[in-house]
Amino acid sequence: MKMFRLLAQATLVAAAFAGLATSAEAYPAKANVALNVRTGPGTEFSVLDQLSANELVNVVECTTSGWCYVDQDGPDGWVSKTYLTNMTPPTPTPTPTPTPTPGGGCRFEVTVGSDGPHFNLVCPGAPTPPPPTPTPTPTPTPAANTACFYTGNNYAGAEFCNGIGDLPTLGAAFNDTISSVKLNGAIVVKMCDNAFFGGTCIDIDADRPLLGAADNRASSIRISPATPPAPVVPAIRSQGTIALQQTFQANLDNGTVGAASADIWFEAVNPIQKYLTPINGAKLSMGSGAPRGYLACQGETFSDTRISLGLIDPGTVICVKTNAGRTATIRLDSYVGTTMNLTYRTWE
Repeated sequence: MKMFRLLAQATLVAAAFAGLATSAEAYPAKANVALNVRTGPGTEFSVLDQLSANELVNVVECTTSGWCYVDQDGPDGWVSKTYLTNMTPPTPTPTPTPTPTPGGGCRFEVTVGSDGPHFNLVCPGAPTPPPPTPTPTPTPTPAANTACFYTGNNYAGAEFCNGIGDLPTLGAAFNDTISSVKLNGAIVVKMCDNAFFGGTCIDIDADRPLLGAADNRASSIRISPATPPAPVVPAIRSQGTIALQQTFQANLDNGTVGAASADIWFEAVNPIQKYLTPINGAKLSMGSGAPRGYLACQGETFSDTRISLGLIDPGTVICVKTNAGRTATIRLDSYVGTTMNLTYRTWE
């Protein structure tokens, strides 16, 4: 009979509760008076416990008819909302809406225990999110000064890369199977028909998507640093000796003295202050004053500043950029009175 009464009471609670809109947003509250805690939302339900005035509870949900289900230190149950004071409700956190499964949505469950009925809102769980799309691993860039070899034309097929050094033999996978070569850095590749660099060999100094006659013939490989090309020294345009008198000018492009397009001037401010002065756009570089030629002068810093003859001893060599843009050198051979004897050389 007791179980029958509990089931009947549960049925009554479910019917009453289903007809009422509820708010299921929890918040703290306190009882304003001594307040009965009941088994259901109404005075027709039995009393479980009593709250003391100012006792704190946690309001789980409320009906529109003014009853709230609360958590407390004693048995949980329903109290009249009229006698509760809301205590600083928190900012609501959005909760994802459960996605109903086909054929059913959320449902209301009532369970009856020794302490009375319990009410639960049950919804199907949200679907499991798809796994993240994997990020593709980037293809590593070969290191500098490395050659890569491919069994197919245009860098296709099986691949292996190797740095500077010798490969006197190749494994079975690559012996007589290489069809294209890619170079990374300043290197040269020698590929030979036979092992240990025998037979016909070719040198490769640039990418080769197609090997032509050397296709599928390599049995040994040597990878070497590329030798930089030797610097080119232009032909000599003019050279000889110049006797440059005080206050006179000289053209180093042809060795003439007193020409309108002269490059240097034997400037004399007074008997003490005398200079070798660049003119008409020519420039000088004293540097170390040591003997040097065309290539050494290319690394000099040139200036249109005049040079005091007190700094130019016999044997000193000076680099010159002529007003025609050519590189020249002048060597002071001697001073004779007011004449400066020079040996010059000018390159194209």
